[in-house]
Amino acid sequence: MALAGFDNIEASFTSPPLTTVDPQRESIARLAVELLRSRMGLPDFRELPGRSESAGFTLRVRGSSTP
Repeated sequence: MALAGFDNIEASFTSPPLTTVDPQRESIARLAVELLRSRMGLPDFRELPGRSESAGFTLRVRGSSTP
């Protein structure tokens, strides 16, 4: 059985170390601030069309998902 977590939790708390998805929090925060700043100067941002953004992630493969 393979096991994976989310949020890049500290791997030293499990044995074997837990494979995890690192959601790139810094990228998420940077993108959120950038989007907010781009809308702050607009007279009515509610009229803007919706959009989709991706901040990315990294899979941290550790002992819980290796043979």
